Amino acid sequence: MPCDTRERWYLPDPLDGGAYLGFRRSAGWSERYSGPATARPRPRRDKSPGGPSPGFVAPGPTPELPVDLVPPDTRLTGHWQRSLLATADGRRDTTTQVSWLQAGRLYVDLRLPVPAPETPGVSCLRDLDRTQARALAQAEGFAGRLVADGTWARWERLVDLQPAAPSPDEGRLVDEGDRVVETGRDGSYVEHWHRVPRPAVPLAAVLLRETSSGAPAVLVRVGDDVGWARGRPHELPPGTSLPGRVEEAATTQDAQDLLDTEVAVGRLGPRGAVLTRSNLPWRAGASLEIGPLVMCADGERLGTEDVAPNGRPVRRTWQVITREGDPADLPSSRNPLESRT
Repeated sequence: MPCDTRERWYLPDPLDGGAYLGFRRSAGWSERYSGPATARPRPRRDKSPGGPSPGFVAPGPTPELPVDLVPPDTRLTGHWQRSLLATADGRRDTTTQVSWLQAGRLYVDLRLPVPAPETPGVSCLRDLDRTQARALAQAEGFAGRLVADGTWARWERLVDLQPAAPSPDEGRLVDEGDRVVETGRDGSYVEHWHRVPRPAVPLAAVLLRETSSGAPAVLVRVGDDVGWARGRPHELPPGTSLPGRVEEAATTQDAQDLLDTEVAVGRLGPRGAVLTRSNLPWRAGASLEIGPLVMCADGERLGTEDVAPNGRPVRRTWQVITREGDPADLPSSRNPLESRT
């Protein structure tokens, strides 16, 4: 077995009181064991009568070894919450409210600060003032496909609230039993993930493209949890900052338009799919109005009812690019939209 030359970081995890943080490159470490070095099992001498040899040194109990999770491993399917983000520059985040919904190869990931920005009296983008727009620009959220590059996982961000980062979003996912530890491929971060103890079936997801604008979208369902992400028609220039672009926008309307995208999570209930959290806070509590899949001449389509920046209702039509699971399990409004030809 090749020597694992990575050193482990140790910091407390607020959810389980453990101390293991993640990996960092160094020399001399050859055991993949999740406890501190002082807790590693020691050899013990076999003193039992009639044993194989009174002087035989047998190994102590072997802890359960961590397991790499490589997409499309079905053990990744479900609703995950983050308890810890630690970065190589010393930053540590245990408060951001993070939900990651994985359905087959498609996912939605929403990260909102706590406490949330205050937006009293705001019911649509056009109600935002410049200060509120800057505050909402801090939210993070993305969606797309989770794929493998060898043993590494890569999150393809087809929808992203923020401008694209200079390097791909890649990491190693290790199942340690009570949590999954994600370590950035570039060594810049470690995250701890915990599965929400709810059923992950039925499972269904679709990757979409709006027929009028070409904007991407992702809709996922795992059990009764729902994730929705609607992208911009055109990506923001990579390597820039959304708060910075909002600050530099020529007019308040230009600043508002930069926020015309959504990543949200919700739950299925008697009213259908209801959003519980969104980067657009006035959308919390709103129904996710989704029509059924319909077959058209150019393939499958799906319709949604949404709200325009000025607060007026807007109907969007989406072409299905790819899907996971049974389309009959996709969340649909109680009063489905009329199909279009």
